[in-house]
Amino acid sequence: MGKRCRSARLERRTIDSAFQEFRVDYEQTKHFATGRAVTSDAFSVGGYIWRVHFYPHGFSEECKDSISLIFELMSKADVNVITEAFITVKGGHPWSLCQDRRGVELFQGDNFNLGGWGQWVSRATLEKYYLIDGLVTFVCAIMVVRDRDSSVPVPALDVGKHFGTLLSDIDVFFLFPI
Repeated sequence: MGKRCRSARLERRTIDSAFQEFRVDYEQTKHFATGRAVTSDAFSVGGYIWRVHFYPHGFSEECKDSISLIFELMSKADVNVITEAFITVKGGHPWSLCQDRRGVELFQGDNFNLGGWGQWVSRATLEKYYLIDGLVTFVCAIMVVRDRDSSVPVPALDVGKHFGTLLSDIDVFFLFPI
């Protein structure tokens, strides 16, 4: 399920963004070999096609004790993007301890366009805190930044924090595991 946001004009930059919820049946994947992934459906952000890959035993041998979450640009283009992701806990709420953001990165043309986190969260932590009925849910944000003038700063965007603030503003109280 993807949510589309409006484009915003920030000085000389335009940012197109979208959020993609990616739910995985972890019980079905926990015996995968290192380097084997579950892949989201393709989705569009800023006119480009993207996918998210979840590696339950890491992207490579160096990160086999952690999960990897990798974004893939499927379109043949040069694109500046900001990526952010978090894992939800019970009730669909983000847990700020498992949220990360990458600054502006260039995904290039004909290269195998990947970006994300090779060693994001240990499998033990994922299994202890983030599984809900055997499922893990990632919320991924991709922001396509147009105009490569790097002298104009992109404002900070903390998706998990803003989502949490929104929920607390409507008097929803919840407990996060420690």
